[in-house]
Amino acid sequence: MRHRVAGKKLNRTSSHRKALAMNLMRAFLIEWQGKGHIVTTRSKAKFIQPKIEKLISLSRNKTVHNVRRAMALIGDKDVVQVLFDEIGPYYSERPGGYTRVLRLVKPRLGDASVRAYLGYVREDDEYPEGDCRAKHAVEGGAAAEAVVSEEAASEEAEVPLRSPVTMAKSRGQQQRIQLPQMSPIPPRWKRLQASSPELRRPSRRHKRTPNPLKRALKRVTRRQNRLKQRSRTPVLPSRRKKLLQILPSRRKKLLQKKTS
Repeated sequence: MRHRVAGKKLNRTSSHRKALAMNLMRAFLIEWQGKGHIVTTRSKAKFIQPKIEKLISLSRNKTVHNVRRAMALIGDKDVVQVLFDEIGPYYSERPGGYTRVLRLVKPRLGDASVRAYLGYVREDDEYPEGDCRAKHAVEGGAAAEAVVSEEAASEEAEVPLRSPVTMAKSRGQQQRIQLPQMSPIPPRWKRLQASSPELRRPSRRHKRTPNPLKRALKRVTRRQNRLKQRSRTPVLPSRRKKLLQILPSRRKKLLQKKTS
């Protein structure tokens, strides 16, 4: 049982995990002067977020001891300088919540792992792509503008309010537009019959010319089935050969009848 075991393993050794955290934190702090976010897997983003939050809280108070602690975790003088000179003073009045993690819709192409957006929370920047608050902010601004315009229009017009009964009466008095009724399109055989009346309606069941050979084969198979059911013994192949030999002579008789 994992009692009092905090953190994630990430399927790595302790040294590999330590190096991974150092590289990700360095890359994220460098992006303060760039685009302001990094894109990685969701598990790595959630693994690194509390470490970055603690670093930013540490950078709010610039002392020699805090600089040395940050240097032990990051290992880069230039990045530590940016942390204590720019990031710390910016969040001096914010009590935590310096970063945000957003899950991205499209997974990674190589192994289809879930990706995440890890970025800074700033007051002057726009909402990142995929953040639902960006949509709500736009809708809220549009709604506020619509309310203001409606209030201004109502003050200018000052139209008296009407009861639902009078509104219903006025609706009934309005003229309704009636569309012309279109006749249904007749089927193809009717259109052909209209052009040439001598044509007849085609029958639904197409009559096929009888094939005497097929009929004889059906009779043979029926007879075989009856013999099987009665005796419950398999019909010998010689018997089937004899039955099939009958067919050509029978076919000749049928053709003679047909021609006569």
